[in-house]
Amino acid sequence: MFVSIAPESEAQQDALYLHTPNPNGTPFPHPFEGVCWDASPPSLVRTFGENASWQVGVVAAADGQRWWVVRPFSDRIRPPHIRDLKEA
Repeated sequence: MFVSIAPESEAQQDALYLHTPNPNGTPFPHPFEGVCWDASPPSLVRTFGENASWQVGVVAAADGQRWWVVRPFSDRIRPPHIRDLKEA
């Protein structure tokens, strides 16, 4: 499960994703390419980052920044770029 928070000019693109393995050819888990997981989030997103069960990342968008809020994956499927928050 993850949330995408778009730049304010594209607020209609905000979304909650429940991503599961599927036959449609989409990578699982989602690769989150280009996401910086150590960025300081704005107040709107900071609430998620204060909760240890979520991880917040950012990627540059054409008109601002797109924020990703991710529930860390289980050890079985966690991609290498998502670190365990307990290890941070």
